[in-house]
Amino acid sequence: MSSIKFIEGTLRQAMYHHDRYCDFYVMGILRHEFYDDSVAGG
Repeated sequence: MSSIKFIEGTLRQAMYHHDRYCDFYVMGILRHEFYDDSVAGG
């Protein structure tokens, strides 16, 4: 099981598309944890 921490959130009404507002769902990862060899198993 990895200890990588994710950042996530929702950008409410971020874009107007097809006559209505749409939400964007965002997920990311902390850069230093992504490149950490001990977490990535490399």
